[in-house]
Amino acid sequence: MQNSTTKKELSDEELFHLSQAFKDEIHNNTDIELLAHIFETYVKKLTPAQFVHLFLLNKENGLYIVNDPQKRSIIPSPSKSILSECLQTDAPQLINDIKRSARYDHTIDNPFEYHLKNLLLLPLHDINNAPFAVIWAGIPKGNIKQFIQKDIDNVTLLAKQISYEKPFTSESEAEKESETQEDQTKNESNTIEPTDSTTFVKKIKSLFFKKHKHR
Repeated sequence: MQNSTTKKELSDEELFHLSQAFKDEIHNNTDIELLAHIFETYVKKLTPAQFVHLFLLNKENGLYIVNDPQKRSIIPSPSKSILSECLQTDAPQLINDIKRSARYDHTIDNPFEYHLKNLLLLPLHDINNAPFAVIWAGIPKGNIKQFIQKDIDNVTLLAKQISYEKPFTSESEAEKESETQEDQTKNESNTIEPTDSTTFVKKIKSLFFKKHKHR
């Protein structure tokens, strides 16, 4: 029997409060796994997705899955897969009923081997409009809910909160930023601190490249 539980559409006021709550939760958090968990949790609140993961871009290893016990990295095939399409077009991919998609490659698009029915992929961008991550969201078989454009809009709204940060144009720049962050903090102690939402991209990138530059 299909799960007929529906997710009530969020009002503008509810969306605003969720957005503010998200800002509060990322404040002063510097752990990459915790930051990813917070973001994943809010994507579930904004959409009918039951499975959500954050994939971080890594030029050397493809995509690194945060909070993955198996520490997997994915290198999408350039010719096939919904994930490849997302990266190549730099645009959201909304697929309801993946078994009907000729592009679906379960080894790339569903590395978790979930009993998956619907898939939503959304690239995240920094202030320079460069992609640095992909949100992976799925709805399982047996659930009649589908992704709609409103889900893309809601997650995009949330993602915009993390994009107003000093842009990183390369991995080497991100590494340099992470290595000199302490000195910069001392030198800029009298400047105005960035808003909570604008620090998320900086935290994600600097922590990621600091942890994985020697992998």
